[in-house]
Amino acid sequence: MNTVIPHLKRLLTNIDIKLFPYQKGNNIYIGNSCVKKQRQSFKVFSNKKFVAETFTKLAALTLAKHNFDEPTKIYVCRLDQNIEKHYNDCVFYKHSIKKTKDKWKEDLLETRLDVSTAKIDNAVEELVNIFTKN
Repeated sequence: MNTVIPHLKRLLTNIDIKLFPYQKGNNIYIGNSCVKKQRQSFKVFSNKKFVAETFTKLAALTLAKHNFDEPTKIYVCRLDQNIEKHYNDCVFYKHSIKKTKDKWKEDLLETRLDVSTAKIDNAVEELVNIFTKN
C-alpha cells in the first residue's frame, strides 16, 4: 500500500491538466483552444483567433487539441470534407433506395452506399489516429 501512493503522486504531477477537455454550454475548451458548436458545423478557435470550420466534432477536437503546422491542418480539414461529402452521398443513396422500384438501380445504389460508408469509416479511423497521437 505504501508503494502505491508515491507512484500515484508522480503520475498526477506529470499530467498536464490543460489538455483535459471540458464543456461549458455549447463550447468545448482544450488548453488555449475552443470548439464552438454551430447549427451544422463546429468552429475552432485558438487564442481567440479563428482556425477552421469543420463538419465533424472529431475533426474540430483534433484541430483544437494539437497545434498543427499548415500541411497537417489542411490534411485534417480534407479528411473532414471527405466525411461530409460521403455522409451527404449516403443520405441521398438511402433516400433513393427507399423510393426506387427498379431492382437493378436499387442494387447499384446499395453498392454505392457501401462504398461511401467504407470511405467514411476510413476517414474517421485516420482522424482518430491523428487525434490520439501526442
